[in-house]
Amino acid sequence: MNNTLYIKFILFVTIIVLVPLKSHSQFAEHLSYTEQDALGQFNPYDYEIERGVSLRFFSLIYEPLYRYNFDDESYESILVESERRTGANQYNFRLVDATWHDGEALTAEDIKFTYKYILEHGKNEVIRNRIKDEIANIRVVSDKEFSIQFTDHVNQFRSILTQWILPKHALDGDSAVRQQFARSPIGTGPFVFEEKGRQGRASLTKFDKYHSGLPKIESISLRRVLDTSSRISGLLAGQSDLLIEVPPGRLQELESRMMHQIEPYLSISINTISFNFKNPLLEDRNLRLAMSYGFNRELTLNQWYEGQGSLISGPYSPASSLHDPDVRPLPYDPDEAVRLLNESGYEDKNGDGILQSPSGEKLSFDILIRSTVGATGLPAQNVSQDFVDNMREIGIEINLKIEFSDNFDRVVYYDKEFDLALIEWTFDPRYNVAPMFHSDLIQPGGRNVGSYRNIEVNLLFDSLQIASQYRDRYRIASQIQRKLAEEAPHIFMFSVMKNAAIDLRFANVVIDPFHFFSYINRWEVIDD
Repeated sequence: MNNTLYIKFILFVTIIVLVPLKSHSQFAEHLSYTEQDALGQFNPYDYEIERGVSLRFFSLIYEPLYRYNFDDESYESILVESERRTGANQYNFRLVDATWHDGEALTAEDIKFTYKYILEHGKNEVIRNRIKDEIANIRVVSDKEFSIQFTDHVNQFRSILTQWILPKHALDGDSAVRQQFARSPIGTGPFVFEEKGRQGRASLTKFDKYHSGLPKIESISLRRVLDTSSRISGLLAGQSDLLIEVPPGRLQELESRMMHQIEPYLSISINTISFNFKNPLLEDRNLRLAMSYGFNRELTLNQWYEGQGSLISGPYSPASSLHDPDVRPLPYDPDEAVRLLNESGYEDKNGDGILQSPSGEKLSFDILIRSTVGATGLPAQNVSQDFVDNMREIGIEINLKIEFSDNFDRVVYYDKEFDLALIEWTFDPRYNVAPMFHSDLIQPGGRNVGSYRNIEVNLLFDSLQIASQYRDRYRIASQIQRKLAEEAPHIFMFSVMKNAAIDLRFANVVIDPFHFFSYINRWEVIDD
């Protein structure tokens, strides 16, 4: 090889080696992250069920009137400058000076339009019914002022005004207008939507006219990567900067490499195995309790989640202010499980190790689990297999049934055609668990997936809704917790801690447990 060719070869190799190393310093103010699930439409009210990937992305574009601050345990104003009471459950609000991404000013007409839009076009019945039940009337007073008359039972009005606000001028029209907005949204948030690319890619840029402190990050890109191991490999290779949720089994590996900071954040999720009361066998409380006693949830939490969480006795996770720690989780007690099954008359009549009911029905059930690619899904699959093994030990046959995400949601929330389902429940800041258990809230797309009915539980939730003092709310929530522990409409398993991993050049990373990016304008970028 002559000298000229040799020099060209060395330069070529040098460029190839250095390009990946320059990526962070050259684009220091760019944040790249990955998600497992695909983004859908960009109108937040086009979804029957709220999805985590969308909620996180929407928090970069849209804003609500109020947002819950998990640190202060209070609602903070986002688009409201001031508020004053003007009558019984009636308030006047004045908006901050905010601008939509297309340059138009935010007005009171946008507020009225948003709540009307939710009622007329919103696909999420839970959100739609909440607005219908809690807001009696909205009146525009001026460009920057509006008045809301809340219904009589409302005592925490800020918690109601947490929906994303939409621009009337960009959405007020026919279905074609709505479809265009769903492809190219505008909000008042800190980042402007740029484009949605192929293979689950999307990009945003900083909104230079943002009303509440300009972000230090200039641009953000999202890429869909189905497999968890691939997402982690991409993180370690510098192809992305942020992993939203580190699988517990990979946490130690990422910590030991010291390439990223691990940011723990509050878990407002619980994991349960939900019973479907459409199956007459599962109406037997002894059977449900036996399955709870017979499942070694603590061992499962330690094995598959590295002990990163807490056992729960009901729907309130330890992160909830309504959680009563004196209501203890049921212990692992297979002897008590067998006793309860015997008490209900279940016997192994043919010697195959599986019990039968007094009427001869075999205690054999399907458990539905959500299909997930890679390490994120492994804990759930392992939990399910542990459950299968534990149940066989007490004479109950469990068959695994795996469904992809969209079909899982359809089968569980709408068709309700399952025996048991392994579900991770995530709650908004109101931590309203009533839709999971109140029989008046059994509806397509609702959270009472098992069609559970109990009049006493209904009355407790009704009392909780109208209680205004925290001590009263806590007392009633404690009663709910105790009653549900006795009733076991779900096997209450555990609440798992969350951890994100982010490149070391980002500092002051404040994470919202529900929307994740709510405080991204506070994040700092450290120059190399």
